[in-house]
Amino acid sequence: MSGEVSASGRTGRKEARQTRRQTAVRSKGGRSHRVEAEQQIRLFRYVERVSKITGKHKAWKILEDLVAEKRLDWLNERRIIPGADRNVVEGAFDLFYRQYLGARDEELEVVERKPDKIVVRCRNPCPTLEACEKLGMDTRFVCKAVYEKPTQAFFRTIHPRLRFTRDYDRIRPYADFCEETVEFVRGQGRHKTGQPASSQDPLGGE
Repeated sequence: MSGEVSASGRTGRKEARQTRRQTAVRSKGGRSHRVEAEQQIRLFRYVERVSKITGKHKAWKILEDLVAEKRLDWLNERRIIPGADRNVVEGAFDLFYRQYLGARDEELEVVERKPDKIVVRCRNPCPTLEACEKLGMDTRFVCKAVYEKPTQAFFRTIHPRLRFTRDYDRIRPYADFCEETVEFVRGQGRHKTGQPASSQDPLGGE
């Protein structure tokens, strides 16, 4: 009987360790979420130091450009296009949220799904959120200044009429999710600046 209890205990501990490993190894390239969060903390601290020399806007703009380059390189290296069996919004949604970010279906609450629009509430582990909380930074500023245009560029590179928007009233930690929209804009498909959308100018506009 004692042997059975011991075996059961070992099995439970083994399953717990396996669960922790699966939770830790979540992100792209096999890196753990914890490692990415620590890297993000160091990166944001460095940007803040640089901002004292260059000014806040320029320092964060440099990081924004680097993020855009990284995301577009990811697309270009894989030459990925949405599957022919799905419409462009579904295909682009899968590429960004599931393949690029590595989010699981249970972390993506789709609150609206139409052929030309998906609204999702994300609860996936986010190193940017953790870094902002650690450093006392506002996610509404950081996510808009650094990650909004690169995400827009990602989708426009897939198709120039795709648009990405984020609801900054519904963003962690001010809500328990980040609400974002991927939409196929019909008609003239112009930016707010009045310039036509173009895959050749993925960072322009909104």
